Amino acid sequence: MILFKTERQEAEWPDIAGKLKQLVELLNIYMHLKYNIDPMVTELMRTQEEQDDIYGKKADKATRDKYKKKPWQSVHQYGRGADIRTHDWERNQVKDALFILNTIVYDPKRPRKKTAIHHNIGTGEHIHIQVM
Repeated sequence: MILFKTERQEAEWPDIAGKLKQLVELLNIYMHLKYNIDPMVTELMRTQEEQDDIYGKKADKATRDKYKKKPWQSVHQYGRGADIRTHDWERNQVKDALFILNTIVYDPKRPRKKTAIHHNIGTGEHIHIQVM
């Protein structure tokens, strides 16, 4: 079962991109069958104010400085991004999840761009999933 951090993410779920929803569901099936883990969605949609708060205040100094020079928008602002909590997962579980998610090509025109990455931008360790 896909878990949601708050009622907000659960309410946003119907409005996100279909391909993103399928990737989260794929991850859910895989992690549940292999590790008996139910992934938790911690973020789906994001406002510009939330984007500014994360990258302008919570991120590491280098990222904050880069964002202040040239702010960027996030796929979260368009229903094309999802974050999955991983701080309680083992390293091999994160690695397996990334492998499964990255079998799906994000953008054939930009093959180096990943569908999923594991990082912490100041909001906690998570897998960020994105679709075009």
